[in-house]
Amino acid sequence: MKRGRIALTLFLLFLFALAGCSDSDRPSDESVSSVEGQLSPWGDYSPIENRHIVLCRVIDQPKDGECELMESSAVTDENGKFAVSSVPAGTYFILYDSGLTDFDEALDRWGGEMLRFGDMEWLADLLGLDLRTEAVEFRVPEGISHSPHEGWLTQYCTLTLSVGNSPFIIAHDMVEAQEERELHCLIVDVTPGEAVSIDVQAAYYGKP
Repeated sequence: MKRGRIALTLFLLFLFALAGCSDSDRPSDESVSSVEGQLSPWGDYSPIENRHIVLCRVIDQPKDGECELMESSAVTDENGKFAVSSVPAGTYFILYDSGLTDFDEALDRWGGEMLRFGDMEWLADLLGLDLRTEAVEFRVPEGISHSPHEGWLTQYCTLTLSVGNSPFIIAHDMVEAQEERELHCLIVDVTPGEAVSIDVQAAYYGKP
């Protein structure tokens, strides 16, 4: 009988330990926030309804071109509004769907993984390309004039993931002045308990 009581006590202690681990691993309300925003079209054929938005967390420095893709996403409503809840504090890039492939399938594959934009070899792996035998297609939003031979084109497309059938596009804007172009990727800083509001201009490369 005494042995049975000892076994029951150990079992209960094990359950309490599990419960304690679960609570400690779950972010508290004070340590998370939300990112809310408005999607606007980049060009005449860019829809804003039912677009997918996902955050990519910067682990080191934004300039290093690496981030960890979150495993959950948000979908815009008919007016292009979206909200991502339970976001841990940190610095994030904003990504949206390109319209070229199944976004959910891509998120299942890459959620929780590191993205390395600007790295053509990594992009080739993302897209399943053999750079030795296959040509790379670059994509540029409406309204941005370009030549296939311009040096900035490769850099622009690899930094924003606007290559081939990439499922993700990094939210950004392009400033043109005096024949020079400056690329600005959208970055948000999330602090505990404070909602962040952003505007995202989104291109679309799928079928109209």
